[in-house]
Amino acid sequence: MHTPDVRATARTLQGDISGRNGVICPGPGHSRQDRSLSVRFDPTAPDGFLVHSFAGDDPIVCKDHIRERLGLQGFKPNGKAPNADRGAKPSADNRVVATYVYTEPDGAPLYRVCRLASKKFIQERSDGRGGWLPGLNGQRTVPYRWPDLARYPDATVFICEGEKDADRVASLGACATTISGSAKWTEETVAALAGRDCLILEDNDETGREKAQAAAHALYEQAKSVRIVRLPSSEEHGDVSDWLDADPTRGLDELTAACFEAPLWVRPPKGGLPFIDMSKWDAEPVPRREWAVQDCVPLRQPTIFSGEGAVGKSLLDLMRSVAHVLGKSWLGKATEPGPAIYLGAEDEESELHRRLADILAHYDATFADAIAGGLHMLSYAGQDAVLGVPNARGIIEPTSLFMQLREAALDIRPKSITIDIGKRVNKAVIKASMERLFAANKIHVESYGAPSKGFTRLAAGPRQS
Repeated sequence: MHTPDVRATARTLQGDISGRNGVICPGPGHSRQDRSLSVRFDPTAPDGFLVHSFAGDDPIVCKDHIRERLGLQGFKPNGKAPNADRGAKPSADNRVVATYVYTEPDGAPLYRVCRLASKKFIQERSDGRGGWLPGLNGQRTVPYRWPDLARYPDATVFICEGEKDADRVASLGACATTISGSAKWTEETVAALAGRDCLILEDNDETGREKAQAAAHALYEQAKSVRIVRLPSSEEHGDVSDWLDADPTRGLDELTAACFEAPLWVRPPKGGLPFIDMSKWDAEPVPRREWAVQDCVPLRQPTIFSGEGAVGKSLLDLMRSVAHVLGKSWLGKATEPGPAIYLGAEDEESELHRRLADILAHYDATFADAIAGGLHMLSYAGQDAVLGVPNARGIIEPTSLFMQLREAALDIRPKSITIDIGKRVNKAVIKASMERLFAANKIHVESYGAPSKGFTRLAAGPRQS
């Protein structure tokens, strides 16, 4: 074979010229941008060229790939290899043992990934006539099992590192997907998962962690939620299939529960942690603390007002709410004038009426004055007044009542929100949980009361005897 036109050959192989008589180009099954295969033209070599794969691809597969691209006849062994009877190392087993087809949402094939017995992979694109051509040749990236995703547009989706795992999870009755090999997440692959809860199943190795992070970053802006799941007791290099195989009793319920134990993934801020700049504090005055009730209840801080049962906590806190709207003092302390919301889960409307009448008489005011000042009363006695419930990881999630309260607070802008609740509970837990709940929802709540006798599921509940 004579030495070919290297420039023309580089174009045919979709590669670049390397040296005087060489080309570097995509290896078999690699993307068009790949440059892992070196081809050196030498008239004295079999077929006129030598190959070397920097990706470790089988030399025979590489030579057949170049022969096909150059229009040469395929390799046919003649049994005369000099080492045939001298214990030469056998070539890799390139039998196809599994095939994974990527399709359009309607099932039309686009490309496929073939897993070889040697544990290597090759990629082939559809020729549009039921056959396959080597390599992707610029084929666009699409999600694996796309028809399932299209069929169930609102389903939670499990994102696996490979097709084998995606098929295994799908066999449990779930929506599962992946993207091929070293492919990048594109606008089209992300759009197929937009608005969904995405559970990224991370393989337990460095590559798995890198791919999980890449998927999380790609999906974060479009997905409803993103979780990176590191399955418990997963061995090194283990994946979700290994985790399922380790215990035959594990199924979709167990996998789902394990996944939702993982925290919601949040994209880290650029530039690292936002440390406070204290360099000017020596020259600045210390900020004055703002009070809802002078020297007693700070503004913009949850506060627990507690004590033994039946000693008048509810009455005193109701009085404090009235003091805010009338601009009066409370227990001899000045209050910040402004609207107030009072949610009572123990006292019925008639009892609140009686108590307010006495309080207003004390302040020499009327109900009309309280209404004009912005007093808003709620009675949930005998009703479900749950404001937050813990999820599988114990993180408090808001209920519909909480969201209604939040919207009202954003509209009214109260100086105080009082929540008068039932059943004894650890008050430190209430305070920490309510801080987290209000802060997470960006509600501007200055204070609230929480009597000690009564709290069910971080919520207000009816009085029980």
